[in-house]
Amino acid sequence: MCTGNLRSGMDNLVKYIKTKDKSHLQSFWIYLGLDGFFLIGSLLCVILVNIYGIISLLICCILLIFVFIIMFKKTI
Repeated sequence: MCTGNLRSGMDNLVKYIKTKDKSHLQSFWIYLGLDGFFLIGSLLCVILVNIYGIISLLICCILLIFVFIIMFKKTI
């Protein structure tokens, strides 16, 4: 999922550089934000599991569900 988001984000960045269309730049930032949330969620999971154990996986799952919902919204 993240690989597709990275590809789409970079595709939109290249389209923005070529066309200067602001909608491509906005899409780039959305994809970058999604990937950032996935990264934050996975890092938080590693840290919390080391501190609190398996129960902390629930916190990370909630973060990832939030990102999953954002992916399917038309506007943020």
